[in-house]
Amino acid sequence: MAGLDISVVMAANNPGAAIAECLESLARQTFFSRAEVIVAECSTDGTGARIRTEFPWVTLLHFDRPVGLPGLMKEAMRQAQGKVMAVTDLHCVFPPDWLEKLFRAHQSDYAVIGGAVENGRSERLLDWACYFADYAAFMLPSARRVTPVLAGNHVSYKSWVIKEALDSMEGGFRKVFFHWELERRGVRFLFDPELVIYYARRNTFAGFMRGYYQHAWLFAAVRTKRMSVAARFMRIITVPVLPVFLLYQRIRPALGKKRNRGQLLLSIPLLALFVTAWATGELKGYLLGPTNLSGEVYR
Repeated sequence: MAGLDISVVMAANNPGAAIAECLESLARQTFFSRAEVIVAECSTDGTGARIRTEFPWVTLLHFDRPVGLPGLMKEAMRQAQGKVMAVTDLHCVFPPDWLEKLFRAHQSDYAVIGGAVENGRSERLLDWACYFADYAAFMLPSARRVTPVLAGNHVSYKSWVIKEALDSMEGGFRKVFFHWELERRGVRFLFDPELVIYYARRNTFAGFMRGYYQHAWLFAAVRTKRMSVAARFMRIITVPVLPVFLLYQRIRPALGKKRNRGQLLLSIPLLALFVTAWATGELKGYLLGPTNLSGEVYR
């Protein structure tokens, strides 16, 4: 496997039928022979067995014990051998030239490159609301720009950036905190709208609410490790206004795209519920502080 150009790394817990659409789209890549795909999972729904049977070209890392997605992603990254490491998930679908464009983009000086995320599951209003909740800021059209704010399911690194940091990734790979650290070190980031993937997760309302809440809880709990008591107190007392701020964060960029405005406006009640769940999760994280969430599996 030496000399590979790209490693695609993914972490999963019970992704269900999503794996077929995702992995089939990777198998159709024009760059397929120059890439490897690594999936780390601790599923109980037969995901591992299905990957072994239907997609034997995938490097599968199966864990019998519960492992959080950050920990799974770290293990997938540890196995990667490509010059470029693309971080995504099994709920995405990729155009055939995605890996080729990604590798070409990394011929630049930018160490971290992300791209656009389009909605690949638009049958229901719930699909749109879940998409806007996570990826409104990365919808096309978008300008090429230097920014550390990149979609968690569409970000790639020159592999040395990850390899240098693996041993210091306490609790696993957490994109937000990792990017904050890279930004502090002066690492260069790029958002490239020529790179496009499709978010195709089949969400349920209860599942998305639960995942949003758990993700926010984990985010805030980890964040308290590097916060003063005063800063933590301020976060707690300002949580009541957080849903309004978060709702604005999701609506404003989507309106600016001048696309899918009808779906966005109809999604606002659902978005309001989602950001309230997020704010409640953050409050719990700030109140409880650092805790053992290594086995917490969210979304």
